[in-house]
Amino acid sequence: MMLSGCQQIVEVDLPPHEPQLVVNALMTAGKQARVVVSKSRGVTGRDTSFSWISDAEVQINVGGSPWEALAYIDSFETDSDGQTLFFPGYYSKKEVPFGDEIEINVTADLGEARSRMTIPPQLSATVDTFQLDVLRDASNLFQSLIRIKLENPPELSYYELIATLWYRIDGVDSLLKESMSFSSQLGFTPFDGNTSILLTNELLNGEVASVSLICFTPFRATTTVIRPQPDRLVLEIRTCSPEYYNYLTSYQEHIGSQVAGFSLFTTEPLPMYNNIEGGLGILAGYSTRFDTLMLQ
Repeated sequence: MMLSGCQQIVEVDLPPHEPQLVVNALMTAGKQARVVVSKSRGVTGRDTSFSWISDAEVQINVGGSPWEALAYIDSFETDSDGQTLFFPGYYSKKEVPFGDEIEINVTADLGEARSRMTIPPQLSATVDTFQLDVLRDASNLFQSLIRIKLENPPELSYYELIATLWYRIDGVDSLLKESMSFSSQLGFTPFDGNTSILLTNELLNGEVASVSLICFTPFRATTTVIRPQPDRLVLEIRTCSPEYYNYLTSYQEHIGSQVAGFSLFTTEPLPMYNNIEGGLGILAGYSTRFDTLMLQ
């Protein structure tokens, strides 16, 4: 067998990058709106810093009427719930509604950008969560099964499920929690570690659907604290806008195309979903409900 090869150096003259407005807003019904405005950078640029834009005008309209002009807040401020705002951005004082069309308009030196979407109401469903098994050994394997049945199934709707285990230390709720992995063929998981699952009501089809959960929660000891057994499972069910669902599905495809280097084949890079007119980014949202299973 004989192998041969050759190479040819090809010089590519790329045009200079023209920055665009980047607008990212993932909103939760009942919470403050946060809009992050920045500018894009070229793939050949040496500057890897994030280019925040702090002097833009950000206006949100709801149902066709002015709702609020958002104010810019820098890092380490707190919101109305006392939670730290980790990223500079434009924040509302009001809580984001659901059911009405939300329109965002951004004006900056780079130009104008806009988008619109509607956050659907909370899921109406019967949700049963019950414990299947907890192995009290070194691995502390926790397994659970979730059963969901839609009440009056709507037209095509989108859902994201997220589950966490919570702990109590000395009778006080602790911030310590573990994300659970979904092991189900129903829907698909958009993130590494399978820490959430995306569904549509077409998959549920008005019937009872079962979703399996699994979590390894090993004891972790420090000099002062030994982690106790979890005492509750919290299931978050997000009813998503189509834009949110499309964003996460494109994210999954985008990430999947980047790990192809670990195989013998390569794939074409896939762009992220974008619904910002006059720029790049995403405007999307969801409403959410929580169901809690107390563990014995």
